[in-house]
Amino acid sequence: MFELENIIEDLHTVEKGVLMNLHWDLDQYDDAEFDRMNTVFGAKDKKDRVVDPLSLIGKG
Repeated sequence: MFELENIIEDLHTVEKGVLMNLHWDLDQYDDAEFDRMNTVFGAKDKKDRVVDPLSLIGKG
């Protein structure tokens, strides 16, 4: 479960970087969904994500 969530979070982080680094303006977001943008910009880096607690004791 945590692995899949982390893969999805990786994709969101990459997308966030692309959007910010391309300096898109608001006109380019007209057709974008608010919920999707909110999810993308809320993406966390790997170091800031929740960790599977079992992995801390070597069983995850």
